[in-house]
Amino acid sequence: MTRLVQVEEIFGVPTSEAFDAYWTLSNWPTALDSVIEVNVEYDDGAHQCFDMTVRGPQHIETVRGARFNDDGRRLELCQFQVPPGFRSMTGAWTFEPINASQTLVRAERHFTLEDPSREDAVATMMSGLLTKNLLAFRSFAEARP
Repeated sequence: MTRLVQVEEIFGVPTSEAFDAYWTLSNWPTALDSVIEVNVEYDDGAHQCFDMTVRGPQHIETVRGARFNDDGRRLELCQFQVPPGFRSMTGAWTFEPINASQTLVRAERHFTLEDPSREDAVATMMSGLLTKNLLAFRSFAEARP
């Protein structure tokens, strides 16, 4: 069964700046201390394919994914190489303007585990991780000149 986790935060930047912080993959190692490296294989402005090496709780892992830009309002993610213990992982970030200088950013993940009995614990962990990442990207985006 696929599980959904969603979290959201308000960013004190225009929607285009919040979206750009996420879309520009070279920002990730600066915004998130867990991201070691990102290798972009393809980026045409609407689609991206990439490998991302991250420091996990117990080891370093590389995930492989593709992202799709829905006109700067939604960023879809599909991970072809998922973290250990997962069968599938997809997700999205949505960027909703509140006013000219604020954006509601929502992160969501849909996942299936190899061991479904761990679903509640993983959902709690995923919610915490997504919240931590949103707060890190909010700080990153708000500190940019």
